[in-house]
Amino acid sequence: DVYKRQGGAIPLSLLLILVALVWSQIAPGDVVLFGGVLLGNFWWQLVVVGLVACVALFAGWLQDRYGWYPPEFAVEPQDGHGHDHHSEHHDASAGAAHGEAHAVAGHAH
Repeated sequence: DVYKRQGGAIPLSLLLILVALVWSQIAPGDVVLFGGVLLGNFWWQLVVVGLVACVALFAGWLQDRYGWYPPEFAVEPQDGHGHDHHSEHHDASAGAAHGEAHAVAGHAH
């Protein structure tokens, strides 16, 4: 289990640097922090992206630590409870009658 979590730090770091680099080209500008600290164009975007990544990792750690998981819902119908129009086999006359029945009922097939 521990080995599955290793090896993601370098790709994540490169992705964060790439996001900050693209953001710095889309919205260039400097930021003044705490009334006097000047952060240049790429650097403040890198700090913000890094903080967002840290918050996301911390939230994931909290979820894993305390077992906070969303409820699971069945996406697929259970066996034998669904009605599938496409799997029915009809001969030509039954198919035409079936199509007419849908047309009369206001359904498109």
